[in-house]
Amino acid sequence: MFGKLLKYEFKSIGKWYFALNAAVIAIAAILSFTIKQFTQQADNAGVFGTVIDKMLPLTLSLTFGALIAGSLLSTLLIIINRFSKNIFGREGYLTLTLPVTSHQIILSKLVASFICSLFNLIILIFGIAILIVPMVDFKDVVETLSKVIKAEYIL
Repeated sequence: MFGKLLKYEFKSIGKWYFALNAAVIAIAAILSFTIKQFTQQADNAGVFGTVIDKMLPLTLSLTFGALIAGSLLSTLLIIINRFSKNIFGREGYLTLTLPVTSHQIILSKLVASFICSLFNLIILIFGIAILIVPMVDFKDVVETLSKVIKAEYIL
């Protein structure tokens, strides 16, 4: 029965997390492409460029930052809201009549919240990686990682 509780908890909050995480990935991809284009244009044109060329990466960067902050905050709010509605709201009457213990209900909410928070954090890291990868030379990354690994083994 615990598995069914988890399944329905994921069903109830899945649509919110899917939309939120899809927006993070989409904005990261658009911002990455825009910054790459902007750096190529800046290399070709020198210092001068149009105002729109300078404002677009800034606007997308601010949007991405706001989306990350909003993602973290909305994750917390969704968790609190679902717990409140499903235990203390109208749904609580039906939830508490299920043939499970209250510990299982609370544990299913806790596990679902932890998994969704972890998934949200992974998506944010993936979004930042999408943003950074086009701007970094892979040779530099490999050299830096090898230096870090060697430094750890020396200590």
